[in-house]
Amino acid sequence: MNSKVPRLEWCVVSNDKDGNWWVKEISDEKHWDTSELGIIDPNQAAYVIDLALQLCDYGFDIRLMESCFFVFKIEADAGERRIRLRRTHESVLDTDEKLFLLPDIMDEEKGRYSDFLEEIMKCRVKLLNDMIRAKQLSEMTEFKAHFTKEEFEEVIRESNHSDGIDHHRIHFFQEIATILEYVPKGYDLEGDEDQKRSVEEEIPEGIPDIDDDEIEEDETMRWNDDEFEGEFDDEEDEDDLEDESNEEDDKDDF
Repeated sequence: MNSKVPRLEWCVVSNDKDGNWWVKEISDEKHWDTSELGIIDPNQAAYVIDLALQLCDYGFDIRLMESCFFVFKIEADAGERRIRLRRTHESVLDTDEKLFLLPDIMDEEKGRYSDFLEEIMKCRVKLLNDMIRAKQLSEMTEFKAHFTKEEFEEVIRESNHSDGIDHHRIHFFQEIATILEYVPKGYDLEGDEDQKRSVEEEIPEGIPDIDDDEIEEDETMRWNDDEFEGEFDDEEDEDDLEDESNEEDDKDDF
């Protein structure tokens, strides 16, 4: 059992130019290095869950989604495209909350997140082979050898290597999506790409909407400080102009 039990309570995340969210500050600095530490946003989480649900018919246990991620909810706007998140124990599968997911990478080799990647890869291989077989049977072509998990692992390693050349770590969402979206070269699997597009159309890109009701006001809420900035200055300017006008009128009277 891993003795490094994370004591996560909150984190501050930033939306960078690549459109992904990255952890900038975290409550448990002892066990977490925030340099290039990605976090899955609510839009990406919904996309991953929808694609993962496809794999349930191929042996995937969707409950793994509950155990391999630390879950956070929006607490406050921290300004400068940053959001403060608070740890929550809500279910990622049965809620309308906008939840962020941080993979459990305390043990990168044998941890829950690595188990999750292993499972979705294994089940994706089964799904792909099923779709390839159905396509070939419908076209009355000879069914070739199965696409193997070993081949899949090699493809994923090459993809992650090329994507991570300029970065120490690729974003977690990209790592997961590469597996859940993969189709072998030379195969245009009818239905698979259509399903992928339909899911993408349902999920907007960009910064998650933040409703005022979702956020508890505290000292990090910077917009309240600036909301009326300049308003009273404008009123003072108008009073000054009115005084100057009255003085000129008095001079004209003489």
